[in-house]
Amino acid sequence: MVLPQLALSAIAGGATAHPVSLQQYRVAFRLQMMGVDLALFALLTYFLRRVYPYESWRATACRLLVYVVGGALFSYVMCDRLDLPLAALLTISLGLLITSSRQNLAFLILAASVAYKLVPVFLIPLWTGGRFPGV
Repeated sequence: MVLPQLALSAIAGGATAHPVSLQQYRVAFRLQMMGVDLALFALLTYFLRRVYPYESWRATACRLLVYVVGGALFSYVMCDRLDLPLAALLTISLGLLITSSRQNLAFLILAASVAYKLVPVFLIPLWTGGRFPGV
């Protein structure tokens, strides 16, 4: 499938543009999602070491292996949707809420993820309950 030439030439200001195929777009999008997935893996590694500081590397590797196996099983779906950037935003928000005193920043990032996609609205009560340990 090739994107319509008329639309591409109108965008390019009337000049003849090169046709961009849907397959080229899919490859580029999947490569971007793979980069987000690798960044999310690094983020998980960082936060796991902060949350479980006395845990051995073997136990941390087992936890990360669950992420890798789950990602391998669902890679076809994961790399075709915009859920990985949302997962990265939610991981940053939850990690900041748990590991640091920057809870306002955690809520700001949660608000950014709500603006990105409406699903995290349902997580606001959990974040609010986590802010007050006695609740």
